[in-house]
Formats: sequence, structure tokens, C-alpha cells
Amino acid sequence: VTNTGAAFGSFRGNNTFFVVISVVALVVVTVLLVRPRRSDPWRDVSLALLLAGILGNLTDRLLYGHVIDFLLFNLHIRYADPWPAFNVADSCISVAVVLFIIHSFAKQKSADVEA
Repeated sequence: VTNTGAAFGSFRGNNTFFVVISVVALVVVTVLLVRPRRSDPWRDVSLALLLAGILGNLTDRLLYGHVIDFLLFNLHIRYADPWPAFNVADSCISVAVVLFIIHSFAKQKSADVEA
């Protein structure tokens, strides 16, 4: 399945916009990863997954003019039948976001305990 938009095919036909956004995100994530800081494995793994997802989708957009979504699952759930097609890069980005959320709650909880 080809996708010129974002998640779930939203904003179709805006490939150039998403290339620009991807390049900006690529620079920001790279700077965050290489910037000297105290080691934080959760943060580093999240950023690495995010970087992998950005690079994967950006490569598709630059080479083909769209993202190629090739994973399609039928979850047998009402309103999600079938689940929208996605790819490994999308999965990396999704896992990175979940890890960021978990990490932020864990950090917030430890800050509350210290206060």
C-alpha cells in the first residue's frame, strides 16, 4: 500500500511537506543523540527508534515519492477491521513514543518522591 500522507493515510498528497518535516526531525533527533549528557538508556533507545523510523519513512519518500506500508492485520475488532496498513518504520516511531511516555511518567514519579 502506498501512502503519501501521515498515520492512517491522513493528509494525503503532502509528500514534500512530510519530507521537510522529516529532515527537521532527523536533525533534532540526531543532535539530541550526540549531545553530551548523562547516560539515560530509556531516552537513548527511544531516540534511536525514532531516528530509525524517520530514516525509514524518509528513504521511501525520497526514493519513491511515498511511503510503502506492507504490514496489514485483521484484528477482528469492530471499526478496526482491517487495521490500517503500516511498516517497520511506523512501528519504530510508535514504540519510541510509548517509551517516551513511560519514561516521562517514571521520571515525574521519581521527581515527586524526591520532593
